[in-house]
Amino acid sequence: MLKKDSVSLPEMALGYFLGPFGVLIVNAVFTCFLNRFYTDALGLSGKFITALPLVCTIFVTIANIILGILIDRTRTKMGKARPYLLVAAPLMVVSCVLMFSVPTGNIRLELVWIAVSYNLYFAVAYPIYFLSHSMMVPLSTRDSAARGKLSVISNAANMGAAGLFASILFPMLIYPRLKNQRAWLICMSIMGAVALAGALVEFCFTRERITEELYLKKLEAPAGEKTSKEELPLKQQLKGVVTDKYWWLIIVFYLLFNLSGGMKNLSMSYYCDYIVGKYQDGITQTLLAVFSGIPMVLGMFTAWPLAKKFGKKNCTVAGLWLAVAGGVISFINPTNFIMVAIGVTIKTLGTIPACYVMMALFADVLDHLERKNGYRSDGLSMSLYSIITVSAGGIMTAVFNGLISLSGYQPPQLVNGVMEAAVQNDATKWVIIMGFLGAEMIAYAILAVTTSFLKVEEEQKEVQK
Repeated sequence: MLKKDSVSLPEMALGYFLGPFGVLIVNAVFTCFLNRFYTDALGLSGKFITALPLVCTIFVTIANIILGILIDRTRTKMGKARPYLLVAAPLMVVSCVLMFSVPTGNIRLELVWIAVSYNLYFAVAYPIYFLSHSMMVPLSTRDSAARGKLSVISNAANMGAAGLFASILFPMLIYPRLKNQRAWLICMSIMGAVALAGALVEFCFTRERITEELYLKKLEAPAGEKTSKEELPLKQQLKGVVTDKYWWLIIVFYLLFNLSGGMKNLSMSYYCDYIVGKYQDGITQTLLAVFSGIPMVLGMFTAWPLAKKFGKKNCTVAGLWLAVAGGVISFINPTNFIMVAIGVTIKTLGTIPACYVMMALFADVLDHLERKNGYRSDGLSMSLYSIITVSAGGIMTAVFNGLISLSGYQPPQLVNGVMEAAVQNDATKWVIIMGFLGAEMIAYAILAVTTSFLKVEEEQKEVQK
């Protein structure tokens, strides 16, 4: 366990970047390509793959509520959230293997296997990891500046996993080689092992200083005095959060941001294959990802200095309006790669504050709730955050699959051992274009307005004075 009371460089580099990166690359690949495995490699379509993620969302919600309660009631020398990283680690490997070792030949067995393995990952393994991982920044320290840096680094791991690996390296180097189920199984088994190692590294190089502080207060308090929120009824905890406008604003932010992002990530490979590129050409998606990935790399170095100077909320709102402008540029000619690339680059520049510093703003909201209510609401709040983040992809998968099925999507066919793409009709193309370009543009315009009312930073400065 880390010994320093202040946040250290190894903690930042290993606990908040390298470790999470190893785990998050698996989920980033699943977000972008798992649906392609189901629709293209296994040939699934229709009601099953539309209903699967929706049903899973119910289990995700239940799992996160239970996990939030368990975490709030957990007190160990390792903290209350960190121990669950050790629980998630082996489950990640098992679920990765099972998801891609689907037996074929018996359709009923195949569908049951898919349903069980899908839910094992998305409703059990990943929620356990993601909820405990998400609580590391809010519970790491009360030092606002250090927490801001950790937020940037933690989100850089997520952006790197989704932007660098899943959107650039995977489609260029790996995806074109995944011609059959066996290739998928080998690839994802290796990635599951990497996720196991990443979760262990994160466990070893993180520390819950706020949990330790509250635990010491509890030990020193007179017998019978309530000092921590795990002793409070769930009804009282709910009342403490749902009656606060700042809490609702931050929840609405993550809801729309993740739903629109889930739709964009899911539809990206379809967009590159059928709208601006050729089927599995291995370069169109990589190039488009590079245009959006470069700004994210710059964001690692510019997000926190800008937020420190102009404020986290102000930077986020201004960035969202810039992102909307980028979306409009892309929509001028959605079949022209150059126009789309320019628009995507501008849009990504605008989302830098939202991607990197909003977790620090979320932590400010949790501190605000502690001042207001007299107890912290980490577990309950982060449970809902985890539900939103984990479920967003599943919900959008169901919506997208339902829309392309209704529009008449034609899956590729295996001809002489070569996978050949079918010609898609105009309705299917429009669904794909709206999924990749339209969803985020609309969501960002709404969020630019609602987030402008999130004034928790100003309140915190007054309290500090």
